[in-house]
Amino acid sequence: MPKTYTDDVAPALPSSIEGPFQVTDAADHENHLTIDPATARISAAGGARPLRRRFLGLVKNMGTSGGATLGIGMACRQVAPGSDGGFFAAPMGIPPDMDLSAPSSVFVLIAAAGDSSLSDVAVRIEVVAGYTQDGQANAHATTVTCDHPVPDSWQSGAAEVVRVDDGNGRTFAANVFEAGDVLGLRVQLARSAAADTFDQGVKLATGVIFEYTANQM
Repeated sequence: MPKTYTDDVAPALPSSIEGPFQVTDAADHENHLTIDPATARISAAGGARPLRRRFLGLVKNMGTSGGATLGIGMACRQVAPGSDGGFFAAPMGIPPDMDLSAPSSVFVLIAAAGDSSLSDVAVRIEVVAGYTQDGQANAHATTVTCDHPVPDSWQSGAAEVVRVDDGNGRTFAANVFEAGDVLGLRVQLARSAAADTFDQGVKLATGVIFEYTANQM
């Protein structure tokens, strides 16, 4: 049980403590926070690491798509069956608190543009990550495709927030990125693929969520 200190706090935690100072989960010592004044950092390990999100918006359209909205307040690109279209998201620096040894993910929001009566169908989502850093001769590129099963009889306006899954419950594996990388994303609905079997247009919100595990507080 956690202990509560009142008048005896001085003996337990004297006013002057030499760091680093570690706070550990009593049930699992792999989960802990470390406070280190010498490096001006509070770092996290194991299950104590928080998930954080960055939001990246559109900077350029690509492919065959039209402007659309979801409701009256969300900008989208709309892609018809048999076409490929989407956008480039704004580049960002890899966050300095990102644990590069942990996987990361991209989430997109899609919605049906028209009513469908089909069941057991999917929409193909494709994310291309381009990343480079100062002094690097050629940018790296990684492509992830996800055949997302949409709801049976998916109806117009019904939205879904989708993790672009590489088949392992994440978008990017651990150790894909390095400290100092600048990351750009090309996001599209690849509706010309045979695996895309939905019969109506699909709206793709013009922004993505980049989720990562942090090792600093």
